[in-house]
Amino acid sequence: MPTPLEFTGKKDLVARLRVDAEALVVWFEGRYEEVEFLVKDSVGSSTFRAFAHMPHPPSQIFYNWAGRC
Repeated sequence: MPTPLEFTGKKDLVARLRVDAEALVVWFEGRYEEVEFLVKDSVGSSTFRAFAHMPHPPSQIFYNWAGRC
């Protein structure tokens, strides 16, 4: 897991955002061609691990639910 970034203040944060501006634009303007890909990218394994005690796999429950919406 990557180490979280820490900033000393607003100026430090803004400077970092400027460095990553092009990548951020690509990410925010990105579009999914299929809902299925959006659903798969919207939640990670750490979320599913939190519900590991469920009688049915939490990933299947989420993917089925989100695919119907």
